Amino acid sequence: IVGTQEQVKSAKELITQIAEPSTEGETMEIQRAAVGRIIGAGGSRIQELQERSGAKIDIDRASEPCVVRFCGFPDSVAC
Repeated sequence: IVGTQEQVKSAKELITQIAEPSTEGETMEIQRAAVGRIIGAGGSRIQELQERSGAKIDIDRASEPCVVRFCGFPDSVAC
């Protein structure tokens, strides 16, 4: 990275944000019966939700109710 100290610092911060998004996130619980509707055919619905929100959505189906985790940049997961 080439530039002034301030420019280099700013560039490093931006690269870090992209490479390692904040681990901030939210969770919610849903019934196992709703998981299929959220994921959609071939994962199409959950992919659309992730693209529209900018958040990574992970569903843990190991428990009942299932836990949905939303991770990403703070603006993407804010309630």
